Amino acid sequence: MLSKSNKKWLKIAPRPRDNSQQRKSRRVELLSRKGLLPSNIKDDELASIHFQREFRSRFGSMCPRFFTGSLQNAVNQACGKGLDDERLLAIYLHNDGSLNSDRFCIQQLCTDVTLDILDKRFVTWAWDVTEESNKQRFLDKASNYLDRGTLYDVTRAHKDRYPMVLILRCRDKRCRVEKRLEGNTNTEEFVAALSEQVLFAEQARKIVKENDKQRAIRNSILEQQKREFEESLRADQEKAKKREEESRLKKMNKVNANKLRELEIKEQRKLKAESSKMKSSLRKEPNHSRNVIQIRLRKPTGEGFLSRKFARSDKLQDLLNFIISEGFSLKNYRIISVCPRRELSCLNPKRPLNSYGLARQETLIIEMK
Repeated sequence: MLSKSNKKWLKIAPRPRDNSQQRKSRRVELLSRKGLLPSNIKDDELASIHFQREFRSRFGSMCPRFFTGSLQNAVNQACGKGLDDERLLAIYLHNDGSLNSDRFCIQQLCTDVTLDILDKRFVTWAWDVTEESNKQRFLDKASNYLDRGTLYDVTRAHKDRYPMVLILRCRDKRCRVEKRLEGNTNTEEFVAALSEQVLFAEQARKIVKENDKQRAIRNSILEQQKREFEESLRADQEKAKKREEESRLKKMNKVNANKLRELEIKEQRKLKAESSKMKSSLRKEPNHSRNVIQIRLRKPTGEGFLSRKFARSDKLQDLLNFIISEGFSLKNYRIISVCPRRELSCLNPKRPLNSYGLARQETLIIEMK
């Protein structure tokens, strides 16, 4: 549906009989136009504002919401902040030298159906290529976003192929031209092309979402497998480390046990030699008399007693020698009297037994230190 401001462009004078004469007259009129954008505006944002103002002045306020700013910013806007925020990018190239310019703007670009699609699903950026300097300026800016074929067509296109609408799909600051619509496109074809690209973009978005979902699932599985592998590897390493430590301790214990056994054997041999020596140096056990002390020695294991008679004049050392001769080294054992309780083995061994108040029958205890 056309706005009142657009309807004024449909009030065309009665068609002359000579069609070629009409086209010639129309061409002369177009040649007098200088376009919607003068070449002396160097700032992109100011240029886009000027273009929009001139476009509305000529075709009315019912027109697309053109993006204000540079082409790069329009691409960023189309990319959005994520997949759900993406929109198609429509680049409108206007040429006042084309016979199709006014008709295209009124009948294709500024209808209710077109505006509804463009404003909701597109970022629409516009530029005027009427002047050759502006056309080259656009080509320089668009070289980062358009393929070589499209750039070549825009460069070589005859002015009557304008206006031109390039539909791009943008993602991650990269663009691909999906459709090119030219000035001879009718209203039905134009709306169908826009709707088709919206549908294709939605389908592509669904495919990307599904691929992202499947990729996330695969990555999650791979990450889980990686964690399980690392945990298994860590467990195996800990087990191996534990086995090595156990093996090391086992070897160490074995070495220590061998050393201890050697020391025990050496000690036993030493005790045996000392015991033999002490047995050979012991005085003869006295007969029964008043001057004899009967001493019973309770073994540390609690299994029985040692018993021997000593003369009262015998030294404490004689008692100690007897104990040593029975295999109880004073390094490991001590001799305890019961009443009073005292350690005899630490007393003066050169004093006689009777000086320690031992009774005629005395029971002593051999304790381990």
